[in-house]
Amino acid sequence: MKTIFYLAILYFSALSCSKSEGDNSTKPSVVGKWKQIELYNSDGGSSPSWHTITNGYTIELLSNGTFNSTKHSECTTGSYTISSTNEISMTYNCSGFTNNFIEKIETITNTQLILKPIYINCDEGCSVKFAKLN
Repeated sequence: MKTIFYLAILYFSALSCSKSEGDNSTKPSVVGKWKQIELYNSDGGSSPSWHTITNGYTIELLSNGTFNSTKHSECTTGSYTISSTNEISMTYNCSGFTNNFIEKIETITNTQLILKPIYINCDEGCSVKFAKLN
């Protein structure tokens, strides 16, 4: 009888260790449409801080490694890759257009993305904050 009792306890203990159906521990994705909302910089004389951007550009990062952007009116499409060190490299696909860039992904959540340019020297700090639109 004790054996059946211990087996029942063991069985129910094993069931209680199963993964919860409501567990959403997936990593946030860069895929989606993002709008620039703030810029972290300095005016040259004061400490850097976040400044609101009213008409920021958008970047739509697609799951197939391509993007659409309103950052440059003369070229709006290209491809991107993300390195193992969380650097996003964006290459525009317009002939003669050379404004390609690499930025460090500083923060990513389901609603916010912060990128820091690594293609320029930012002694006083410079980052761009985006809000996810979809």
